[in-house]
Parts: sequence; structure tokens; C-alpha cells
Amino acid sequence: MTYNLWIDDLAHDPESPERHAPSGWAVAISSAEAIELIRLFGPPEQVSWDHDLGTLPDGQPDTSMTIINYLIDNHYDHDIIYQVHSQNPIGRANIISKMESWKRSRALQGTTKI
Repeated sequence: MTYNLWIDDLAHDPESPERHAPSGWAVAISSAEAIELIRLFGPPEQVSWDHDLGTLPDGQPDTSMTIINYLIDNHYDHDIIYQVHSQNPIGRANIISKMESWKRSRALQGTTKI
């Protein structure tokens, strides 16, 4: 299945329409929801990342880095187009750095073209 994934904890917040997903995109508001979609349907063709996804049940922050690590560990050879819509400048830089590092490491292993 080909799909696009929008990850944002405020994707359903009526007071934050700028955080809503484009029409036709699958939506996850937590790392657990995103990982479940990936488990069910495989890795998405495209992802739009928010960094901060609220708080986990244990009180720790939930972030998109958990999802990226899951993708790297379980779908190492998959190409994913991505964009970052997070307003957190450090989180944005972390997402871009991790995604680009993944792309470079795959190129070095010969699993993708840059």
C-alpha cells in the first residue's frame, strides 16, 4: 500500500488548523500510532514530521525520533521522502540530521542512490 503519513500531536485540534494533515494523508498523533500504521501498512512513501508529540504514559516526552529509529531498525532499505513541519528548531534539526544520516549510511551500503 502506498500512503503518506502526517505525524503531529495537534493534527485533530480545531484551534490549530495549520497542523492538520492534507487531504488523503494518514494521520498519527503519537509515536505509537505512527509505528502501528507502519507495522500494518509498511513504510510510507512520504512523511511530514512534527517533533514534539506530547507525553508518554511514563511522563517522558514523546518525539518523532522514536519513529525514525523504528524505521531505521526495521525498514533500513526503504526510501522515504520527508518534510519537517515542526516549529521546534532543535527538534527540526534533529529530524533532518537523523534522516540525512540514514540516507547517507544506506548509500554507503549500496541500498540507495543519492
